[in-house]
Amino acid sequence: SDARVGEPGARSFGTETSPAEILRFTSETREKLIAAGYKIYDLTGQSISTLRDSGKPFHSQWHAQYPDIENSPSRLTQVAIHPDNFFLPDSNKTTPFQRWRMLKKVSRELAKKENIDGVKAVIGELADYAELAFAHLDRTGEGLFSQKDGYRYALTTTPIDASRHARIGALGDRKNDDFGINIGGISRHNDTFIAPLIMPKAA
Repeated sequence: SDARVGEPGARSFGTETSPAEILRFTSETREKLIAAGYKIYDLTGQSISTLRDSGKPFHSQWHAQYPDIENSPSRLTQVAIHPDNFFLPDSNKTTPFQRWRMLKKVSRELAKKENIDGVKAVIGELADYAELAFAHLDRTGEGLFSQKDGYRYALTTTPIDASRHARIGALGDRKNDDFGINIGGISRHNDTFIAPLIMPKAA
């Protein structure tokens, strides 16, 4: 089973936070990430339930019956993503060890090629990707999971049962009749990839 698929961050189950409580990149790191093509967003402790209550659309509804999934909040940290390279190539149907090696490689390449230290690449939790997807859509008008070769799903560290972790995808753009996030359970699948989130190392 996939007992560990990433590196979840420990934090309390709060609902609202002030900007001062969010762990942030240093000014130098932020500038380097932006120069390298990354976009930076704040994760603010939102959950699937708080996002839905605020009017954010979700295709899937089965998880409403699972409070642990619905109410688990996102981390309180800034994250950086590269929208043009959101999914790691060939990261579908990977083992936990293979995923760990891929994430380590992303972190090393940031340090070596972009001279960006003090960050780490992780697989996020379900709420991290949900809040991030809506923030990205609001800022850019683009769906985070939409790719030129079709929709893909991001693997998360959020467990559904002893052998499966949640995956998240869909959303698209607001012109799509099927607009909304879709959450499913998967251990390995052809369309489910690693979507690394770059965070401060302390996150």
